[in-house]
Amino acid sequence: MFEANLSENLTLSLQNLWSLSAMYLLVSTISAFLIPRYNLQKFLLTPKVKHHTIIGKIGYYLLLALPVFMPFSSLKLLEYTGVIVFFIGILIYLAGIFYFSISEHDKFADEGIFRIFKHPVYVGFFVILLGISFASGSVIYLAFSILYFFNNRVLQKSEEKYCVKKYGQDYENYIKHVKF
Repeated sequence: MFEANLSENLTLSLQNLWSLSAMYLLVSTISAFLIPRYNLQKFLLTPKVKHHTIIGKIGYYLLLALPVFMPFSSLKLLEYTGVIVFFIGILIYLAGIFYFSISEHDKFADEGIFRIFKHPVYVGFFVILLGISFASGSVIYLAFSILYFFNNRVLQKSEEKYCVKKYGQDYENYIKHVKF
């Protein structure tokens, strides 16, 4: 088995969580190419939102890179729970992309998973991060995942303001009924 010691507590191994990060990257890359509308979405970005976008991108790549060095939890129940939560996140993420891509171009997405979550792609990615946190048993990774989630709330609010301007009262009614 390939294993290189990077430090006493940090090892690179085939048994690490890199497989979960790689799986997410594969799913997100394929979906971005297969569903062009998902890639074309643009929002009005204020300087504050641009700042959060930069922080978000750095956090995104760090949160996907760190599992390369993180072993699965020694507690099998925690590991299995984490993998299940990870796949639930993948399903939420893919459902968000799918329902966004099939919605009418002049109407906001409010069908399928969008009846439960206003931002299913963000929620799906957060659930993916929670799954990695559980599978690794890392409280530090969990803390960074929560910080990443709150950083994305700024982006979500920007998207909602844009949609209120574009879709008016219909979107305001939608965000009153769909809380998360």
